[in-house]
Amino acid sequence: MSLQRALLGVAAAVGAALAAVLLGRTTTLLAFVDDARALRLAAEAPGTAVWFVDIDEASLARLGPWPWPRARLARLIEAILRQGVAAVGVDVILADDGDVAGSRLLARLDRERLVWAVAPSGPGEAAVRRGRLPGAPPCPPDHPWGAPARGFLGLAETIADDQPFRAGHIRPEPDGDGRVRTYLPFVEVDGRCLPALGLALYGALLGIPPEAPIEREGGTYRWGGIALGLEPDGRLRLLWRLSALGSVSAAALLAGEATLPAGAVVLVGSTALGTGDVVATPAAKRFTGAGVHALALGQWLDRAFLVRPAWHDPLVAALLATFLLACWPLSARHAAAPWLAWGALAAGWFAAAQFAARVGLWLEVAPFLWVLPALPALQGLRLWQQHGERRLLERQFEAYLPEKVLRQLIETRADPHRLAAEAREVSVLFADLRGFTSLSETLPPERVVELLNLVMDQLAEEVARFDGTLDKFLGDGLMAFWGAPVPMADHADRAVACAQAMLDGLPRLNRRLVERGMPAVDLTIGIDSGTVAVGHLGSRSRKNYTAVGDVVNVAARLQQRCGDLGVRLLVSERAARACRRVSLVALCAVSLKGKREPVAVFTAG
Repeated sequence: MSLQRALLGVAAAVGAALAAVLLGRTTTLLAFVDDARALRLAAEAPGTAVWFVDIDEASLARLGPWPWPRARLARLIEAILRQGVAAVGVDVILADDGDVAGSRLLARLDRERLVWAVAPSGPGEAAVRRGRLPGAPPCPPDHPWGAPARGFLGLAETIADDQPFRAGHIRPEPDGDGRVRTYLPFVEVDGRCLPALGLALYGALLGIPPEAPIEREGGTYRWGGIALGLEPDGRLRLLWRLSALGSVSAAALLAGEATLPAGAVVLVGSTALGTGDVVATPAAKRFTGAGVHALALGQWLDRAFLVRPAWHDPLVAALLATFLLACWPLSARHAAAPWLAWGALAAGWFAAAQFAARVGLWLEVAPFLWVLPALPALQGLRLWQQHGERRLLERQFEAYLPEKVLRQLIETRADPHRLAAEAREVSVLFADLRGFTSLSETLPPERVVELLNLVMDQLAEEVARFDGTLDKFLGDGLMAFWGAPVPMADHADRAVACAQAMLDGLPRLNRRLVERGMPAVDLTIGIDSGTVAVGHLGSRSRKNYTAVGDVVNVAARLQQRCGDLGVRLLVSERAARACRRVSLVALCAVSLKGKREPVAVFTAG
């Protein structure tokens, strides 16, 4: 049964740990923890500037509402190229020919430095196909970038002009809570993997051919031989290095009121209401899609990546399973122990996560927060178990122990399932009615029972008063011991004091018996101290908490020899030497059945 409980506990701990990992990766409730960490890390590591030419509200106010004529857009892009920039990404969808004259102006711009935006259809969107697609590599088998797009908005035929061009997709990849935290590097369209706009710009800067193959070696993805720093799921974890984004108003640039650094990388987009694509991110509830592409591009330019390692989830699951397994014995020691242990574990993991982030590894902290709800449940289960153990102890010992000792046993949190035989230092007392056989012959059976009940009731009260364990009633006598199940340093003193109290109480007991028309009684008592085996002993169907060993036999034999020496109490030398408070008088040495050597005995002084 204990093995089944152990296996169940292990299974529950492992299951809870895996659930914590899963919840920690998908929940929206605790995502802010990792978001805050990502923003703080980004603030500590500014990178290469990527410039954003913003068709903002001021530009629309000065130059007219959106959409702009294509000739005006062509003049804006031409003005940017004249600044000597390295490359320009245009986050504007131009799938229709529209203004043919304006489209031809766009077609004549420098194709080597231009990367256009295309929009693959998302899940559930109509399979509309307009415009042309750029050259792109074939998708590798079993790629992790989702289902193929059924449609797309490409580049207008007039702008493409049957010439090769570069383009990148602008489809966002939001998490379950609608916030964009990762970057989708490729989308499959017609068997080809279109790079994202930021990645296409990176390819243009490095001169990677648009059709360069995508390769995967283990968990590393490469395009044109360049490692992309993607996570095992094929996404780029975004670093929100907002300080690396430079911004210029489109109207100011056209009016010659602003300039761009020579050699800069530029993205053209819009933050004006009703224009462009706006997404929710950890950095802002409304963040321009062009800004997301700029951030991703900046990471590739700086080779700055945060990657969750392949061993992350197994390690977290192992740590949490070990912690949950350890919580069971910890909660038995102190209610606050699991919480303190969790605090130490979470603090250590958080410190490790901060250090790991500086070397490009991303360790999530949310799973360690998700395990918190398990602690009250675990402690509730522990309390329920302890209550059951307490009731079991009470059922097992309430017939043997006085309430004070029983409470003490329960407070020690003894395991009732483990109270098997063990060696203990105890003092054993046997008390018996002198001459009971002849006395019982003069009384009817029911009167004999009444007399025994009155006598044993008073003797048991004395055992309880001195915190003894009442082992058993022996017809006209009883056996009790001190020192188990609760250890007692003064077990001998308590046993002798109890014996003296029993003898001192005889006059009061006999008055009660005489008042009821029964004869007076007398007692003989034997006491010995030493090592015995105590525990629940007996058959499978019935057990009794008792003591066995030479000490028990000696105490019984001493009680039987009291009449021979004319005393009511005989205490062995071992018990007398163990006493520290009571006064005893040495008598003599007596021979006992089963003992080779005589035993020195004492009696009350």
